[in-house]
Amino acid sequence: MTEYMKIKSDILVIGAGGAGFRAAIATAESGLETVLVNKGKLGRSGATVMADSDLTLDGASLRELGFFGEPKDSKEKFFNDIVNQGFYLNNQVLVEKYVQNAPDRIKELIDWGIKIESSEERAIETPGASILDALYNKAKNTGVKFYENIMITDLLTYGNRVIGAFGLDLYSGEFLIFLSKAIIIATGGWHKAFDPNAGSRDLSGDGIAMAGRAGALLGNMEFITFAANCALWPNHIKGSLFTYILHMITKGPILNSEGEDILKKYDPYIIDKAVSSEWNKCVISQITFKEIMEGRGSEHNGVYLTLPKETFDEMDEII
Repeated sequence: MTEYMKIKSDILVIGAGGAGFRAAIATAESGLETVLVNKGKLGRSGATVMADSDLTLDGASLRELGFFGEPKDSKEKFFNDIVNQGFYLNNQVLVEKYVQNAPDRIKELIDWGIKIESSEERAIETPGASILDALYNKAKNTGVKFYENIMITDLLTYGNRVIGAFGLDLYSGEFLIFLSKAIIIATGGWHKAFDPNAGSRDLSGDGIAMAGRAGALLGNMEFITFAANCALWPNHIKGSLFTYILHMITKGPILNSEGEDILKKYDPYIIDKAVSSEWNKCVISQITFKEIMEGRGSEHNGVYLTLPKETFDEMDEII
C-alpha cells in the first residue's frame, strides 16, 4: 500500500488569495492550528494579486478613517446603491454584512500595512500585491502553516463528513494527504469556463468542482466576473485587460463588421455610465454579444475597439 505524507491540523484553508489568507488569520487567532495550501506561489498567484484594488465603504466611514470621502454619505445610502446597481439580484443579507463590516476590515488592512495610493468618495485604492503582502505577514506572525505549489485535487470524505483533502506537489510530483477537522475553500471563481477571459489562469473552478463532488450545494454559479472587452486578437495578447482599461479612459467607438458604432444604438446616459464604470462589464458584454449573434461580428468573432483621434494627438505630443 502506498504511503503518503500526512499533514494534520484543526483547520485546512485551500486557496491563498485575499479570502483564504483572511480566513486563515481568523482561525489561527482563535487558537486553532491552521494550515493554508495554495496551488501557486504564496502572495503572487490567484485573483487578488492581479487587482489594482478599490476597497469600498461608505464615504462617512472613510472620512472617519482619515481619508477623503463623501461627507453626506451613509451606510444606508451605500447599501441602497449596491442593491440598486446590482439590479436587485444581490443577496441583501450579505450586502448588509458587507456594508456594516467594511470600515473595520479596511482599517484592519491599513493597520497591517497595505499601501494606499489614493482615495475617492467611497473607496481607497491599493495594489493587489500590497493586500497579499500585508495578509501574508499577518498570517505568518499569527502562526499559520503554509504549503505552496500544492494542487488540491479532491476532498476526502468519510460517510457524510469531509475529513481532509488530497494534494499533489506540482514541483516534486509527491502526493500529500491533509487531514483536518474543518475545511475552508477559498479558491476563487470559475473564470476559465469562458475563453478568452481576463481572469487569472488560477481561477479554473477546481475548488468549486471538488466541493460539489463532496456534496456541497453550489449557488450563484451563473455569476462570473469578467471584462467583456478584453483583447481577442492578435493571439499573443488574447485575454489582456489592456483594451478594457484603454476604453475606460478614451471611451472610443466600438464598431461592428459594418463599421457602425454599436454604442450609438443605445441610450447615451446608459452608455456614458457603462464606459466609465464597472457597468462596462455588464452593458458592453450584452451589446457586443447581440452584435456577434446577429452576424455583425468581426473576422475573429468579436468587435472592433477604436481610439479617438485626440488620443493619437496626445500620444504624438508625449513622444
